[in-house]
Amino acid sequence: MVVLLAALPSASNVAMLAERFGADNGRIARIILLSTVLAFFSFSGAVALLT
Repeated sequence: MVVLLAALPSASNVAMLAERFGADNGRIARIILLSTVLAFFSFSGAVALLT
């Protein structure tokens, strides 16, 4: 379960926190997109290995 949870993308509330604290929103959005795409493949791979 821990492996599968680690493969999930970052929470979208990171974008809200970044906006609140004045961070670079474009960069944060790219990081969230990248982590979501990577999570799609890593989560699928982790499920395949564990089943």
